[in-house]
Amino acid sequence: MAKQSALYGTQASERYNRYEPQVAEGLTHMFVIGVKQVILP
Repeated sequence: MAKQSALYGTQASERYNRYEPQVAEGLTHMFVIGVKQVILP
């Protein structure tokens, strides 16, 4: 049981690490657009 949950955690972290750069890039892009809209009238 503990082995299974450890394996699942490893798979989940590998999947997360695979998509993390895309997610971070998207969030950064949205953040920059939001800041520009606030700063520039």
